[in-house]
Amino acid sequence: MNFSKTAQRYSGLLDLTLQRARYSLRKRFSQSDEQQILKQYINELVPKQRPGTVVDIGAGNGVRWSNSYALVQEGWNALGIEADPHKYDLLTKVYRRFPHAKACHQRVQPDSITSLLQCFDIDKDFSVLCLDIDGNDYWILDAILSSFRPRLIVTEINEKIPPPLRFAVKYDPAFRLRHHFYGYSIAALEDLCARRGYGILRLEYNNAFIAPVELAGDRFIDVATAYEQGYRNRADRIKRFRLNFDVDVLLTMSPEEGIQFLKEFYAKDAGNYYLGIKPDNIPLYGAELARTLSVEHWSQTIAPATVTSSPPSCPICHSDIESKTLGAATLGDDTVFDLVECESCGTRRLSPLPSAEQLQKFYEPQYYGGDWFKQRGLGSALAQLDLAKRQAGNFLDVGCGLGFFIDGVRTHCNWRVFGVELTPDAVEFARAELGLEVSQGELSELEYPDAFFDYIQMHNVLEHVRDPLSLLKECRRILKPNGALHLRVPNGKIDSRDLLKFFRDRGVPPFSKSGHLFFFPKSALLRMFAEAGLEIAEARTYGIRRGLATLGLWPRFKDWKRHYVAKPFGSNGAKAQITLPPEKTRPLLYYRYRMIRMNARMLPGMREFGLDYQFVLTPK
Repeated sequence: MNFSKTAQRYSGLLDLTLQRARYSLRKRFSQSDEQQILKQYINELVPKQRPGTVVDIGAGNGVRWSNSYALVQEGWNALGIEADPHKYDLLTKVYRRFPHAKACHQRVQPDSITSLLQCFDIDKDFSVLCLDIDGNDYWILDAILSSFRPRLIVTEINEKIPPPLRFAVKYDPAFRLRHHFYGYSIAALEDLCARRGYGILRLEYNNAFIAPVELAGDRFIDVATAYEQGYRNRADRIKRFRLNFDVDVLLTMSPEEGIQFLKEFYAKDAGNYYLGIKPDNIPLYGAELARTLSVEHWSQTIAPATVTSSPPSCPICHSDIESKTLGAATLGDDTVFDLVECESCGTRRLSPLPSAEQLQKFYEPQYYGGDWFKQRGLGSALAQLDLAKRQAGNFLDVGCGLGFFIDGVRTHCNWRVFGVELTPDAVEFARAELGLEVSQGELSELEYPDAFFDYIQMHNVLEHVRDPLSLLKECRRILKPNGALHLRVPNGKIDSRDLLKFFRDRGVPPFSKSGHLFFFPKSALLRMFAEAGLEIAEARTYGIRRGLATLGLWPRFKDWKRHYVAKPFGSNGAKAQITLPPEKTRPLLYYRYRMIRMNARMLPGMREFGLDYQFVLTPK
């Protein structure tokens, strides 16, 4: 057990509790008067005929210096986006008290921010945007305003740089905050507003308030006035911003002198920022993105028209940030895969992903049939306990194996059953021996009709496929509007822990015994559901003892590592053909009891100390 992380976690929870109590007593959560200013503008400019929605990018722990928490408390719909895993963990604990607030663990990028907001069903003209991520704020804001038109925006600027100096950090997907070097100046914000049909309402120290011209009318002020009233002439400015002492000389300089001073001041960051006096000194977002996506600067070697972007590093959140390598693993042959983690969404996966041929070889016949009688019994139990009580419909089992589960369903209710399976031998067995309607291949290849299935079961499949997001989207397409997807998937943080421990202890790639390609954390699952157009009707956690054992909080078998010793394909002690062990005869009541007992042992919600999650997902 990592005691330092545990101590950090509980220290963070204590700090959060104290912050919430302290800020509640003073009735203000924002750093200065942003909360009160925002409330004033909301009353004046935001329509009252619908629920308000606030999007907070760089939400932190949700409480400290938050411009949005007061709105969350008032019952607003809220989306808080935070990249730091520790702060995100605290944010989820804050938001769970509010049914209309959602937390997202994501490092936002200009090329994916609009799709992220669309995944969470954010309206085009949502009420309030709060933006404070210290680095790429300028490019994120410009990208959002290309597709959305929020009624009010409060965004942090770099207050050190007075107008008319235009300054912006160049887009850097892996930006790290450093002394005085971050964000963009208020003059750059004014140019962005002019392009997007917005204007500046006010500056509160280092937070600017802007709104669209069609709402604010004649309320706007020029950038020089905003800076003088909101920062430069504030009586307590020097006390509040003590660290700005070494750049306050800028306030006394001419624009040309200021340019030269900043070039010398930012000498270590030369080439990483834009600086000038004219609006065109900072390029439009499209040109800036092209610069970052080209292998070499297109201005030097490649014409702009030929610039193309490389595929996203992460197939789950589409981030272009290079994934971090944590270790290695094997599926049993000579191929060793990196075990990597996306720094944006936290998903871990094998890299590069195995080919379809490798996966088909992994699921050789010996993978199936060991518990065929159990599968048939549980299918019968599901039919008797659940399906027989409903109006008969179409049932699909994705990853049906040999088909014994849906065979059990079919014999105890009037539902029509279908199956999908990757391995040809398993499909042939299900068709020939059991007479089932089972199709071979990827679900998206089978072209089932839209809204065809009433019930789709996908148990422990999502982590095995090469494109899990597309699989969820296809399930949504073929699911009836009142249908349900019953999904089971491991908790990726727990599921990958022993693989990494084996690799670090032994120094050799472990055998991924279950063939898992992806290891999804809670936040990545929520993101995929939203992007696929599915919402959670029910979430539960099981495998509690196994999860606690993996975390070192419950006794475990001493020889657990033997399961991770690499072995070649087909060496699991079975013949390379489908062979069924003798049936263990059990009464049907036994399997009904097993299913009821398993459900009773599950905990409601997504508990991150459990090994597996179970969901009932419905179409949005």
